[in-house]
Amino acid sequence: MNLRSFGIVALIGMAGWWQWARWDDQPDPATVPPLPTPSISPIAQSSVGNQSPDPSAGGKPKLITSGSLNWNLYPGTMQDQVQKALTDQNGPMAADLAAKLHECALNAMTHASNSSRGGLSHDDPAIQAILNARRQEQQRQIAACQAVVGDHRQVRLQLLNVAMEQKVFGAANASFLAGVRTSDVVKQIVYEAREGHLGAIYHVATYSATLFGIDAETQAAVRYALKTAATDPTVGSRISGLLEHSELMGPKFADEKSSTYDYSNMSDAARKEGAEIAARLVKQLSKP
Repeated sequence: MNLRSFGIVALIGMAGWWQWARWDDQPDPATVPPLPTPSISPIAQSSVGNQSPDPSAGGKPKLITSGSLNWNLYPGTMQDQVQKALTDQNGPMAADLAAKLHECALNAMTHASNSSRGGLSHDDPAIQAILNARRQEQQRQIAACQAVVGDHRQVRLQLLNVAMEQKVFGAANASFLAGVRTSDVVKQIVYEAREGHLGAIYHVATYSATLFGIDAETQAAVRYALKTAATDPTVGSRISGLLEHSELMGPKFADEKSSTYDYSNMSDAARKEGAEIAARLVKQLSKP
């Protein structure tokens, strides 16, 4: 492979990694610790799975799978789509639209940053073509979102609330990342963590157990799940950074005395639950 070809491949690879690494929501800097990279994107850049009932009612949640958002998934303008999702209380559709509104916000910030630097350019025409295509797609997405009436952040929160009420897996985690700390959100995020959602596991492990209304044993099980999954030969490398970051932030957000979690006094029941959560997490991340 010559140097020119290598540069093109590297650029495409970096673009793909960036899509994979971004979270569905950016945390409020005042309340949420900065997330490490690389990390996993639970909702944003996502195509949404079917809604399903709470397992307590005999059902099993569907993971919102990672991948590129389909901007042609629904007919009409995004305002039409938002109205339909809210009126019909369509959880999967609401989660998808919430992710798109967030993507538009990220694209707008990226576009503004690039514009302030005079735009991205490259001497290689092939690479410049890739940059131009990406910029045009971002602008198209931003234009689509501009059809949505009102404060986009508030609209997103409304959509996420519908998604969470309809038990869309990952919606509580997205709401938490958006700064929502209602009792419904913190209760649901514990459920998502126990079912193997990486973002939810990270937050339950990192923040005070009191915030989530759980005891120390439950939090220990979730932390043990993160530690166990981080050693998995297939997906562990995608988790280990989050474990390290969680331990780093523990003293600040969970009043931990050490920057390394202690599992020595865990009960057998908590250790067993942690292993089961880890298995669910690995299974979720191993899905195509």
